[in-house]
Amino acid sequence: METGSSAIAPAVITNATSVSNITVQTFVAATFAAVVVPAGAVGYVMKPPAGNLGTITLKGVTGDTGVQLHKTNPSAGSLEVSATFGLLCSATTTIEIQWY
Repeated sequence: METGSSAIAPAVITNATSVSNITVQTFVAATFAAVVVPAGAVGYVMKPPAGNLGTITLKGVTGDTGVQLHKTNPSAGSLEVSATFGLLCSATTTIEIQWY
């Protein structure tokens, strides 16, 4: 496997009723917290702080093993309209979420 960097073309998210807004949410250390998904949102980009050292785990419900996200790089995903999810952060962390 080669090392280095790769360029990935920007993804296009189409949403006729786009909410196109940004929320900032603080997550308390070691506490599962629901992420409030705005009505009509079908996608998101989560941006943790640049110097974040704690783990961030994306979960469906409390008790779910979840998926560990990168500590400092943005994470993106798409949602069904009724989707909800939560985050569990090992340290108190403020995350910016841009909704589409």
